[in-house]
Amino acid sequence: MRPPWEALAVRARGLSAHLLDEERLGALRRSTEPQAVARLLRDTAYAPFLPPHDASAAALDLAVARSLAHRLGTLARWTGSDVRALEPLFLEEDVRSVRGVLRGILGGVAPERRLAGAVPTPALGRAALETLAQAGSAGSVAATLVAWGHPFGSPLLEEAARARPDPFRLEGVLARSFAERASVSAKRVRDRAVRAFVREAIDAANLVTALLLVGVRTETPPTKLWVEGGERPTRDDFERAVATPG
Repeated sequence: MRPPWEALAVRARGLSAHLLDEERLGALRRSTEPQAVARLLRDTAYAPFLPPHDASAAALDLAVARSLAHRLGTLARWTGSDVRALEPLFLEEDVRSVRGVLRGILGGVAPERRLAGAVPTPALGRAALETLAQAGSAGSVAATLVAWGHPFGSPLLEEAARARPDPFRLEGVLARSFAERASVSAKRVRDRAVRAFVREAIDAANLVTALLLVGVRTETPPTKLWVEGGERPTRDDFERAVATPG
């Protein structure tokens, strides 16, 4: 299958033309207050998603997430019957969303805060994300994903159903599930850029895991949290990094 990459690329460039230029990005980096950020975003592509009377950090975060979701939805519609061509991109967002919900449940965070920054996708739309956020346990999240036929559901179910799920193991399952499904999807569309995107996403996940594991005691051996499919770091790099003192 060869998706209509040329047409998608042209349209994606059209979307990006309305985003922030370097001058505006520089001003945002120098901003120290949410109100200043809101002012800088007022006449940009983010403006339609900004609440009129709320310039809090949480409101701005939600506005940016909704703006991204709108653009991803536009790209999904433009793929037509080839929507699975962008599956790795959507799966990466699903990982973030499900991870946020699981962390929120295990950390006792209120349901409305579990979706901070979550971006709806064709597989997990806004209503689906809100349903997951209301779940009472990690096992309930996994069971719901299984019922919906989402690829993360079955892999999560065994660990999530434990009386005391291990957060590291849950995140390891999510990362491996993404790597396996996204790698298969990238091979199916036969596109070099998509394969590179998947490898880089796996690399990023391994780097973040290494940072989280340094100096932390966990029941799970670090080697069990390594995800195959990337390029850098290597498994040896990962193990050395985790073994460092800080």
